[in-house]
Amino acid sequence: MGMCQLSCQNKTSKQDKTQKYQCSLDTLNALNNYNRNKDKPTQEFVACYKQLFEALKEQNQIDVIKQHFAYFNKNNINNAAYQILLKQTEAYLLNFDAQYPAANNAFRAALKLVSKNPTDEATKAALLRSYGSNFIYLGQYDSALNAHLEALNIFEKQKDSFNIYQTQVEIAIDFYYQKEHEKAIANAQKCLQYFESHKNTAQSAYTQSVLATLYYNIGNYDSALKIGYASLENRKYLNDMRGIAESQNNLSLSYMSLGQWDKAAQALDTALQMMMNSKDERQIPIIKQNLAYCYWKLGDDAKAIQYLNQVVEQATAQVQIDALANANKKLYSIYKKQGKLDAALEAYKNYKSWSDSLYNIDKTKTINELHIKYESHKKEAQIEQLKAAQKLETTKKIVYLILLVSVSLIGILFYRNAKNTAKKNSLMVEKVQLELNANQDALNAFTQSILNKNKLIASLEEQLTQSQVAKAQPEPILAEDNEELSNLYQFKILTEEDWRQFKIHFDKVYPGFIQRLRAAYPTLAPAEERQFLLIKLNISNNEIADMLGISQASVKKNRYRLKKRFNLSEQEDLDLFVKTISEKLV
Repeated sequence: MGMCQLSCQNKTSKQDKTQKYQCSLDTLNALNNYNRNKDKPTQEFVACYKQLFEALKEQNQIDVIKQHFAYFNKNNINNAAYQILLKQTEAYLLNFDAQYPAANNAFRAALKLVSKNPTDEATKAALLRSYGSNFIYLGQYDSALNAHLEALNIFEKQKDSFNIYQTQVEIAIDFYYQKEHEKAIANAQKCLQYFESHKNTAQSAYTQSVLATLYYNIGNYDSALKIGYASLENRKYLNDMRGIAESQNNLSLSYMSLGQWDKAAQALDTALQMMMNSKDERQIPIIKQNLAYCYWKLGDDAKAIQYLNQVVEQATAQVQIDALANANKKLYSIYKKQGKLDAALEAYKNYKSWSDSLYNIDKTKTINELHIKYESHKKEAQIEQLKAAQKLETTKKIVYLILLVSVSLIGILFYRNAKNTAKKNSLMVEKVQLELNANQDALNAFTQSILNKNKLIASLEEQLTQSQVAKAQPEPILAEDNEELSNLYQFKILTEEDWRQFKIHFDKVYPGFIQRLRAAYPTLAPAEERQFLLIKLNISNNEIADMLGISQASVKKNRYRLKKRFNLSEQEDLDLFVKTISEKLV
């Protein structure tokens, strides 16, 4: 790659005529390229560099982008288009170098600049898509999903099919991290069909790699291997080193599940070397985790621990929470098997700490909850429409009665029609009310099932405690290490699935209540929100303690924090406040 002539286009809006610039760009020599273009008008200067950066991104020439960016950054022009491209490229490079918090700041700065220029919607959508993917590395899955959905909405308005499907692949990854594997697969399959029909080999290969991981997670190893090989072959054809490394890593997952540890280790060694050569820091902790697991299964504990410690070091610097949790979990298993109980306990504590942190970051705004929010608003709108229709019909009846005096026959016909319409609306209101009553019954039944489940849990916990004492086992146990404990984890008090089902029932009875509560009190913590909702359902403190798996003293402390959160005095009744808060939420 050397000297080239690129036709660069700068579109200020759909209504403006497209301006074309013939840019003499030296892609090999960044200094020479800068000297050629630095004295050009700002609009032309920015347009040519934008075209250059986009072309180099497609070719994965990250080092070359960095060289050109250093000179582009010298101008420091007080121009919106220049500043947006500056921050956009800076964010891209920071993400590539696995500096995720710094990348987040750059993305936010770029989006803030773009928001001042509403005509540049395409740039905003592209930024949002990359912003969402950066959130994935930080473990902030709810923020990732929201950014991707916002980008998708813009691309759909622009009817940009290619970018719609490109964004849908990222949403499939969001589904994956929220354990919605079937939805993720359906999404990715549609995208793959589109890219293959348009003969886009690069995007087809990427989507195939995503699908290979998804099939692996549902235990369909044959499909995972088949489509994983297809992704690998496409990337070899494109000579995409980073892509080949990613495909090798994904293939290793199926090898491991089939017990082919040597084959998996060989694929991972290749993937690690290629990823390091490409200087892409983002995937290295994931590859090293998988490689460590292979070496442990092959009996090389020392090498496994060495790789896992490297993962902890890298993931800590990168704030890659998911990698930190998984690495410490694997270290716990190795140390426990070696009988190094102190090291095992320390690794276990770290695992729990990062795992809990990951859970707290993920606000569990799954697609199901977004659908519930949509349905709640639709139901509320339906009720309001019916009430308005009834009010209108009442007014009509008065008018019809007046007309009856002068035009009796016509008046009677109109009156009967109005009466029938009012009756239909009344029946519809009654139907909606019956639905709400049924939803209330379902919510009560679900809550009672949780309370009943706790009795079983208490009994099982007592059995496990006695078993633990009898075995004199001092170290903590993970679910996968103990069959009885595994049973207990399956019945864990108010699991993530329990809460998802609970919120589904709750939203049907109180449409939009949770969203309005979060909007009115955005600092309300997840634990506070859960206790708040249980209080609203007249659940006693003892039952709340059982359902949340905490002590009664903790319940009282939470109640005290809730009173402070809502600025209630000691004399004011928290329960009464919770039950009447609906009137205050708009």
